[in-house]
Amino acid sequence: MKINKLIFYTVLAVEILTVFLVSAGIVPREVVLFLTGLLIVYFIFAKVEDSLILFIVSIPLFVALPISRGFDSMANWRILLAVLFLSLLFRQGLSIKIIKDSFNNLKIKEKLKHYPMEFLTGGLLVVALLSLLVATDITAGIKKILFLANIFLLYLIIRNVIAFSKRAKERILKAGVTAGLISLAIGYSQVAMVFIKPLYVFWQWWADKVALAFYGQDMSNLLAVSNSWFSYYPESPPTIRMFSVFPDSHSFALFTIISLIFFVYFLVKNRHKRVFWLVITLAVLALLFSGSRGVWLSGLVPFCLLLFPSLHKKIKINGDLFSMFGRYIEVRVTLKASPEGVSPILSDIRIQPHVIYVDIDIKPGSYPN
Repeated sequence: MKINKLIFYTVLAVEILTVFLVSAGIVPREVVLFLTGLLIVYFIFAKVEDSLILFIVSIPLFVALPISRGFDSMANWRILLAVLFLSLLFRQGLSIKIIKDSFNNLKIKEKLKHYPMEFLTGGLLVVALLSLLVATDITAGIKKILFLANIFLLYLIIRNVIAFSKRAKERILKAGVTAGLISLAIGYSQVAMVFIKPLYVFWQWWADKVALAFYGQDMSNLLAVSNSWFSYYPESPPTIRMFSVFPDSHSFALFTIISLIFFVYFLVKNRHKRVFWLVITLAVLALLFSGSRGVWLSGLVPFCLLLFPSLHKKIKINGDLFSMFGRYIEVRVTLKASPEGVSPILSDIRIQPHVIYVDIDIKPGSYPN
């Protein structure tokens, strides 16, 4: 067991170091080919559960494979996910078996319970296939469908691993937390960088080094001239929109929302509450710093659902109960232009609690004389 952990953390450390060195332009991109080979070997010989955990933790670390000059944008997670699925198939087996019915016909029987979301996903794939009939570019359409099918393998792997291992669910959730923390750490490092370097210098360096490592030369060239990394205002310099390792701030915001599911899970589980309150606060601020208005709007519904239990909360004062209609915390972050006009300066942060409505029924004699 200790040897397995040592190998696991060694491979993860090698991956983090390699991705950092390649993204910083310290070592050539071809090094990720050896890294991917190392991960493939690990996925083949390690336990399927351990390989799955490493895959989930590595989600923010997956890079593009420089296979050739004209083909250097394929992410290594595609190959790794296929290897992981084959490892599960040949070493552990799927949660299905082939049986014969009463008429001696072969039939596939599923050992696990099916959920409505699975049928909806199957319907989505059917609609996607039908869309090829009217597609203007069938090749591009097939690539999109293959992408969906490829990522769907991760769900099948997780589903089967959880079925065979009781502790797998907890480990998978912890891996999701780790992946979210890595993404947030990189995002906040971007904010720190723009306070040190001019925006244009940061922009060109990130597109030329980091985006090249993660997405290939074509995406690097595109992001060097056009991207959604900054917000522009008529009377002030542009400000960065946090996007971490993703090509745009919207993808980062979506990944952060998914990460919040894992963060909130451990918060509800009463484990390290103060730590996860801090992490959740940083994640919510990251959503604000991403500047993704679509994500802000989509977050209104779950926010209202979370607020609803407090609408009828009863609090006792002087022996009497009163109901609080709702509470919220207002956070204001103000950035102003620096004297040099190159990077924004954090000028003010205000956090103030508010009470919307309080209904108190004070009876005679319930207050002090």
